[in-house]
Amino acid sequence: MVLTLIVFLAIVIFMAVFIGKNLQNVCSLWLFKSFENVPSAVLVLFAFAAGIVFCILLIIIFKLKKSLADEPVDKSSVQLKREKQQKKEEILEKKAALKREKTEKKLKNLQAKNKNKEDGSLLQKAEEIHKENDSKKENEQK
Repeated sequence: MVLTLIVFLAIVIFMAVFIGKNLQNVCSLWLFKSFENVPSAVLVLFAFAAGIVFCILLIIIFKLKKSLADEPVDKSSVQLKREKQQKKEEILEKKAALKREKTEKKLKNLQAKNKNKEDGSLLQKAEEIHKENDSKKENEQK
């Protein structure tokens, strides 16, 4: 604690001596208006202070962005994703049910046309159609 105080006082004394020795050195500065006879030591200190301020601002901004990225995900967004997934699954189930109904209608139509025939090939074809539709449904769900 005492050592830091001594170092701080030494730095302040050094800066005072530096500024005192360089007060006779002047220059002109233009910041949207021209300033004449500005001590160069003041400009050096001003540039140093401006650099510190901008560095601190950048560090603060970086830490804020990092903390926002590390925040946990909202439960509402997770719930919305789950609801969307459930809606997609329901739509796929409805489509599969409609396809089954269509194949059953086709099967009934075929059976009605070929009532007189006692050929088992139509039943086999209908069963094959059902199997194809079920396999398509499983592929869509994957």
